[in-house]
Amino acid sequence: MIDQVERKKRLVRWWIGTGSSAIVLAFGGYLLVMRYLLDHNPLREKYWLITGLVLGFGALRLGGQLLRRKYLFDED
Repeated sequence: MIDQVERKKRLVRWWIGTGSSAIVLAFGGYLLVMRYLLDHNPLREKYWLITGLVLGFGALRLGGQLLRRKYLFDED
């Protein structure tokens, strides 16, 4: 059985991971806003590659975090 301190540590680590995933997705969204609403393309020909990688990584990471939440206290 998991004690209360370990449960809180796991929950805090999960929230930090989820928050960092949301920040990565927000940055990818900012790159899209910068391109379409502000009409600014600082990365030239590598723009779509970098934007796609940032959004893809953020989405995979957030999906992993949400799946991890399901099994966070699985030992109970």
